[in-house]
Amino acid sequence: MADLSGKRPFDSFKIAITDPEYFVGRTELVEKFYQSPFEVNILLGGHRLGKTSALRAIEWSLLDSESSAQIRAFPVYVNLHKVQPKDSDSLRYVLISSLRESIFKWQRAPWEGLRKTYLRFLNEIVEADANIGILKFKISNPKRARQLDQKNFEEELKQAIADVERNGFDGICFLLDEAEFIVRSDWGNDACSYFRALKDSDAAIEPFLGLLFSGYRGVKEYQQRVGSPLYNIASVMWLTSLSQFEVQRLIDIRTEDEGIVLSEREVDFIWRIAGGHPDLTQQTTNILLDARKAKGAISLEGLVPQLLQKYHYDFSRWWNEDNSHPNGFSSTEREVYRALMSSRQGNFETLSQSTGLPPLRVLDSLQVLAGTGVIRRVDDVAFMIGAQLFEKWVLEYP
Repeated sequence: MADLSGKRPFDSFKIAITDPEYFVGRTELVEKFYQSPFEVNILLGGHRLGKTSALRAIEWSLLDSESSAQIRAFPVYVNLHKVQPKDSDSLRYVLISSLRESIFKWQRAPWEGLRKTYLRFLNEIVEADANIGILKFKISNPKRARQLDQKNFEEELKQAIADVERNGFDGICFLLDEAEFIVRSDWGNDACSYFRALKDSDAAIEPFLGLLFSGYRGVKEYQQRVGSPLYNIASVMWLTSLSQFEVQRLIDIRTEDEGIVLSEREVDFIWRIAGGHPDLTQQTTNILLDARKAKGAISLEGLVPQLLQKYHYDFSRWWNEDNSHPNGFSSTEREVYRALMSSRQGNFETLSQSTGLPPLRVLDSLQVLAGTGVIRRVDDVAFMIGAQLFEKWVLEYP
């Protein structure tokens, strides 16, 4: 196997994975959307836990023309932080233009198997207005306005539903990444209320439209703060760390690519240090493979300072001792984590007793900690310390 040092994909596995061959885990999550794509769902997870990779996996799963799914939704991925709509009309324009572009790209990607077709779909270049004739979209607003009112948006959406049906799909599912951009905007309430109205009362759209929002603390706290009508009909799911089996599979893919066999002790080191957190697992694997390629004597524990230095900034923002980071832990979550460090494993009842905190606040904290990837679920009620690298940082730095 060729040496891939310096040629690792996805910016050395620092950015989202968009190749099905490299994606590991999240089977239950992908299966849920695969089976029920026309619902409203909210996917929550911490920084670098793989939300964008999961959305991309949902995208290619929905596009799979060889799937056995009885209901197929045409997926439209939109990174809201990247496009940054200015208001509700701007958001509607972004959704329709993204939908138009995605359908055009899919029509330009003849089926050659899932992986090859999907990668071609992602890399297809769309020239300005090249797809208007194919999709017969006639946006009434001038293009320079980049806005759509409710009436025109609904007309375009109904036309798009008809278009995707002719291409073998049953409707459309928008995958809205980094949804904090909406909920932290002064127009966010209006946008969410409008989406709820579409799912409530428009018989020509509701059965054929799915919405998946991804985010973290801002999205989670939005519902608690305002009681969004849209969130009242949404299913909320937390992304968590990978299982030990999934980590082993990830390592197998990486080592096969780079032609290196890791010992059982080295694989166990990756599992213990990273605790199944996807990014920590990838970067720990990078450092270990680089050390092996240097062909010197390797001290596994000697690699830990490199990782602590690499993640010091991220960990300090997670821990959030000065409460200055909106996505960081609260004082309650820090207290629950320290209690779990002492007990190694517990549930919301036992940790409530040890901390003196109300059980429901402890349960909420455990959910956030697991959704950040620093603790792991043992079963439906129990949790345990996950990434030992983060635990070591908490012991030495704050």
